[in-house]
Amino acid sequence: GFAVVAEEVRKLAEQSQQAVKDINDNLSYFANEINSLVSSIENQYTFLEVEASNLEKVRTVSSEANDLIKIVSNETNEAINKLNKEVTSVSDMSKNIDLLAAIAAENAASSQLVNQNVEEFTRSIQEMLITLGKVRDVGENFVTDVD
Repeated sequence: GFAVVAEEVRKLAEQSQQAVKDINDNLSYFANEINSLVSSIENQYTFLEVEASNLEKVRTVSSEANDLIKIVSNETNEAINKLNKEVTSVSDMSKNIDLLAAIAAENAASSQLVNQNVEEFTRSIQEMLITLGKVRDVGENFVTDVD
């Protein structure tokens, strides 16, 4: 009896020893897997930190580009406004030139009319001088006849 019990205890001890070894092997495997997982998480965290830093740089560059675009847009608008003023000024000058041309044409027409009137007036004066000369001759003849 005692030998059978001792044999059973020995078998249980061997099985327990094997179970402890299996448990230790499994725990080592799990510990290695957990360490691998922790290392992978640390690598991913480091990658995410780098990407977050890169994203912040991109955001900064994008913000600076946006600011530059606003500046260029404002300067373009100012240039357009100046150009519009120049166009208006040139248009006004063109209108003034057209007005001056119309005035010059009107003055030329008026000058021709004045010239015609002066010529007509000169002819009238010449006719009056001729008539006055005749009246003078008649008057002189009258005075001579009266004397």
